[in-house]
Amino acid sequence: FLADNHQAGRLDVALYGQLAAGMTPGTYVSGETATVTPTEGRIDRSMYLPPNSVANAAFLETLRLTLIHELTGPGGTPDGLELAYATPRSWLAPGRTVAVHNDPTTFGRLSYSIAVQPHRVRVSLAVPPVADLHVLRLRLRLPDGRPITKVELNGSPFGRFDRSTETVDLSGRHGRLNLTASF
Repeated sequence: FLADNHQAGRLDVALYGQLAAGMTPGTYVSGETATVTPTEGRIDRSMYLPPNSVANAAFLETLRLTLIHELTGPGGTPDGLELAYATPRSWLAPGRTVAVHNDPTTFGRLSYSIAVQPHRVRVSLAVPPVADLHVLRLRLRLPDGRPITKVELNGSPFGRFDRSTETVDLSGRHGRLNLTASF
């Protein structure tokens, strides 16, 4: 729901909430849902349908949604991919790298890496060459919301990016892509 509605900040809170509270050291027990903070009239957090010893699967799904979100079109058919749409901003601080290797998607296996330098981001993607991948977007959620000023794709200027949403539209592209975004 959060990924489908572009609630990146809330998805990040869910990720860290599951990691900090739902992955209790030594037990890995949580409910199907859990509050991040105590609810009114209670001194502690609440869980719904505990115990759930497979809470780590919910955590892994949330982690995957921060990195790869599969889109569906009319009738629920697979339509596209949104990459790094909810990556926590701190993960894209200068000197850091985020990488996805050979992840299975509806469209085939996908890999990408995002390496952040002081004033630019270098992205390498290996996108499956399938005709039904209609939408392919990459979001660069940089710390402090610094806007993208310029994008190059495979060494040439590329104008399909939106500064306000921090998103580069790579729809229609596949194979090996090398992108550099300046900010």
